[in-house]
Amino acid sequence: MIILLFCALLFAIKIMNIRLVYTLGGNTFITLILFCTFFLTSCKYQPVEINIFHVNDIHGAIDQIPALSAELKKRKTKNNLVVSAGDLFSGNPYVDQYPEKGFPIIDGMNKIGFHYSALGNHEFDYGLNTLAQRIKQADFRFLCCNIYGQSDVVRMIKPYDSVTISGKKILLIGVLQTDYTGYPQTNHDSLVNISFSDGINAVTSYKSISERFDACIVLSHLGLQNDIRLAQQTNFIDIIIGGHSHSLIDTFLKINQSVIVQAGSNLDYLGMLTLFFDRHNKLSVSSEIISLTDYKEPDSLMIVWYNNFKKNNFLKTIIGFNKKTLYGNKEIGQLLTQAILFAGKADIALHPSGGVRLDSLLAGNISLETVYSLDPFVNEIVCTELPADSVNSLLQRIAGKKDYESVLYAGNVPGSQEQIQFPVPKNQKYLYKVCSGKYLYNKIIHSSVLKSTGVTTSEALIRYIQSVDTIVF
Repeated sequence: MIILLFCALLFAIKIMNIRLVYTLGGNTFITLILFCTFFLTSCKYQPVEINIFHVNDIHGAIDQIPALSAELKKRKTKNNLVVSAGDLFSGNPYVDQYPEKGFPIIDGMNKIGFHYSALGNHEFDYGLNTLAQRIKQADFRFLCCNIYGQSDVVRMIKPYDSVTISGKKILLIGVLQTDYTGYPQTNHDSLVNISFSDGINAVTSYKSISERFDACIVLSHLGLQNDIRLAQQTNFIDIIIGGHSHSLIDTFLKINQSVIVQAGSNLDYLGMLTLFFDRHNKLSVSSEIISLTDYKEPDSLMIVWYNNFKKNNFLKTIIGFNKKTLYGNKEIGQLLTQAILFAGKADIALHPSGGVRLDSLLAGNISLETVYSLDPFVNEIVCTELPADSVNSLLQRIAGKKDYESVLYAGNVPGSQEQIQFPVPKNQKYLYKVCSGKYLYNKIIHSSVLKSTGVTTSEALIRYIQSVDTIVF
């Protein structure tokens, strides 16, 4: 302790340029000087290094959990965070059709050791009660700063949280996308007693809080273009870990002060950020994208875990046969819209292209697993009746408005084949029956007269395939 105090005194003397008056013998003083010089030199500041592992838009990809687990075991250090930028559900039948919907993916994330996840729009797909159960199940915390209301789910979610790693205080803020309706892209029936504010404005309000921290990280489910807007409009966010747009950013984008990263989707990739704090607490960042596809040595214990969830014989049920492989939204979308026409006995069927979740439907037997992979959403078909003018106005809005998703449509209208020929024939006495999933209805079909079919789009597809036995397009 005496030596430390003496070293501190010498350091102060050096700074203040004060002459030291001493009475110690020459040799003793020189020895102490040499010792203190050595001590101060050996105590050189070591930069703090923190690793942040990030994924986004997992969509229930439990088949990739063994690869993710193995990679994290190889790379984890004591200074690390594992985070998700949202959309944990909807996309894998073994997760979506599990008796406790969504349970398997949360269980896998718990075993791996996630710390935080943003709230994604597809977190609402199973309904609020199920979401509340999954939040309770999670050993990690969900973050969202632009959700409000009286629902229990809102009370279970924090707008932000903080963590201290190696003495560095890190602020994490979660944010969720909304579209022109003011709601996230999910079935609005799942949003009872919940409201949302603009995500960028909500994050901006945390500037003063961020000043108390060494780094500010946003777990964003806004999509890449809105992440760029967020970075352009702020000067206090160090890192934006993005999701929703399924973008793959090889290294990172630097916009204004912010580093923006995103790691594709479906656990095909793992992102790794390394934060370096120098002796002046200045932050620098490096980024890496790690492929998890065709992973050579997945975690053997997690393979056993995954195989336990694959023991679902119901999903292996064969319901029909596909004569030739169908590719992309256009061909597979024709099949889906025909199924909606069939279920609703409709003149016109509408379906969002984003609801087609397979790139191809292979020739051969069609199983329930394939159907629920193609259309994973719980999306009830609803119908309304519209005169020709209203139908044409609707189709023109779909064709011309950029805010709308690309919409697939089919019709039993005279003269139409694969798609509706519009304007549809004007018969003032005839009302066209228009059917779609409720998700799309809430966004684009403005009619107060609504009739429920009690059938979801995936159920309609199953019934249609069973009725025709062999698909021929």
